[in-house]
Amino acid sequence: PEHEFWKTFALVSKDMAAESAQDLIAVFEKAKVIAAGEDDRALTILDTACSSGGYGGEFASRLVNAKVTFYDFDYVVEITEQQVTQNYNHILPRSQFVGGDLFQFDHNALGVFDIALAPNICWSSHLGFAFRRGS
Repeated sequence: PEHEFWKTFALVSKDMAAESAQDLIAVFEKAKVIAAGEDDRALTILDTACSSGGYGGEFASRLVNAKVTFYDFDYVVEITEQQVTQNYNHILPRSQFVGGDLFQFDHNALGVFDIALAPNICWSSHLGFAFRRGS
């Protein structure tokens, strides 16, 4: 649902997201999901609840041929596009920005993805809280 907080969060969370994304990329490398060093496969990435675009931006920067779909509420994805343009301009040709209702999300409508990121959903929901507590 629309709330002013999510607009503010999208404007100020890029550095936090980028740093966390780097940690997640290291986990993906260790698990051999992505190659260490430069991975040039044409992977597809979905960044759900993308906010600032920091997660998808870091993954697409690291995976030089990857295409990333940034998905968030309509009123947030407008800010995402501005943030990605400012901070990750080099990935714009490989990016698409899709707005919609995160709670009525039809995954099939966007296609199949090699990597699906949803860290902003996990940390901000009760489900995410349960995962953190159980780990």
